Amino acid sequence: MAELPLYQPLPELAISGYDDDGFLDPPTESLYCPVCLLVLREPNLMSCCGAHICQVCIERIQANEQSCPCCRSENYINVLNKKERGKVLELKVHCLNSVKGCDWVGELGDQERHFTNKCQYVEKVCHYGCGGKYPRFLLHTHEQDECPERPVEMKMATFTKQFMEKVCTLEREIINLNKKLTDQEERHKTEVYTLETKYEGEIIKLNKRMKDQEERHKMELQIKSD
Repeated sequence: MAELPLYQPLPELAISGYDDDGFLDPPTESLYCPVCLLVLREPNLMSCCGAHICQVCIERIQANEQSCPCCRSENYINVLNKKERGKVLELKVHCLNSVKGCDWVGELGDQERHFTNKCQYVEKVCHYGCGGKYPRFLLHTHEQDECPERPVEMKMATFTKQFMEKVCTLEREIINLNKKLTDQEERHKTEVYTLETKYEGEIIKLNKRMKDQEERHKMELQIKSD
């Protein structure tokens, strides 16, 4: 009969450590828990073999009165290793909402604080009871301008804001139209001046020729009458 390994992972303990998907760089092998196979959370040092195990993992093992999962010793003491915990909490990670668009990067120890207090992609419930959930960066707009349950005063404020926006839009359009008309008038004046300048000499010559013809005609009439 083949000898069983000293330790077989327990599926129910898989949530104890940190999932390694969010780390910028893969953590070193020593920072993984041998029980849940995830990155150590609150690493406890085992006196029997020197292994580090997540606190939740070892507490569940002790609750079931099981031996050390690494060396099978039944006599051991486990203590939180603050130095090892510090190494874990200093690891660089992405925000838990990175797939939704949050570009925050920081230490694991600051991730929960960022997620809870600052991440703009965390969904929050509307305060006015409409039942909607919106990312933090959209919640204010929803509550101020969109929520059907918001106070009447806010609805009126939204109506006034939208009305004034339309008025401003119309005013800008009128200004643009007046500018276009003014520009067209200026272009027309320029074109007329250009044409007048271009043909002014021709008009003078034509007038002179007409006067010369009139003079010759008068002279011819005078000669005939004599």
